[in-house]
Amino acid sequence: MTENHPDGSSNRRKRKSEDTNECGSHSHLSVIKSALYSYQVSKSNTPFLPITLAEARSGKATRPVRIYANGIFDILHIGHMNALRQAKNMFPNVYLIVGVYSDKLAHCKNGSTVWTEDERYEGLLHCRYVDEVVMDAPWVVTPEFMEDYQIDFVAYDDLRNDTSNGIFKDIKTMGRSILTQPTANISTSEIIAKVTRNYDLYVRRNLLRGYSMKDLNVSFVKQKRLELEDVMNQFHDTMKNVENQSQQVLQRIEGRSYEFWKRLIDISENCLEVWNERLFNSNLKQLENFEHSEDEKK
Repeated sequence: MTENHPDGSSNRRKRKSEDTNECGSHSHLSVIKSALYSYQVSKSNTPFLPITLAEARSGKATRPVRIYANGIFDILHIGHMNALRQAKNMFPNVYLIVGVYSDKLAHCKNGSTVWTEDERYEGLLHCRYVDEVVMDAPWVVTPEFMEDYQIDFVAYDDLRNDTSNGIFKDIKTMGRSILTQPTANISTSEIIAKVTRNYDLYVRRNLLRGYSMKDLNVSFVKQKRLELEDVMNQFHDTMKNVENQSQQVLQRIEGRSYEFWKRLIDISENCLEVWNERLFNSNLKQLENFEHSEDEKK
């Protein structure tokens, strides 16, 4: 299979066909600059001899191991990048080729995508693990395709191994498949489900950021309902703040009242002690005077 140059109506960025970097090694191209489309890469005219698994693992192969991975890669996320990272690091020296399905094929096989094919192609170009991107990749990886792109091994995860429905049948028979581990709890479907579950939240977010009803495909009634909910939420938050502030004020008043009454009681007790002492002294003096007068009468 050969890949045609895209026509002039395409939004794909055209890059110079440079298959070596400043260090003269194509295998490290993605570390320094973005990857290339397959039509930009010069094909070798020498007969292709696949590297064996033992040679690849030993690191003694005379050229980079050419690994191929494919997929839709919609809303490029950490799960995609983790799979590509595993493929890139599968052997000591790997040249990673990534095939991306077209919109027509992806929609037919897997349903609608969020990103267009051009956005998905472009996204893979800027993944540091990718060296080459194949546009409009075939659904089934055949021996002919592997020969055309000089592919040594095909990488895919365990989950696709169970649900691929023959996509990698020939590759597994040839013993040229390698497995990567899927990333738990992350997928394009899960991301879409998360947005769907919190639909009102994200619609409200974008309305506040200046998007129009038309941009978000939101009806006038829906917009007003969301605006009313925002007002009610703001009112609720305001009342909650007022309640919190009132409680703080009451706590301060209670604290000060306690201090006031404690000081008042302490002062009263002191006054009472002074009064009792004076009263005792006065009574004692009166008693002494009375005794003295009685003595004089005798």
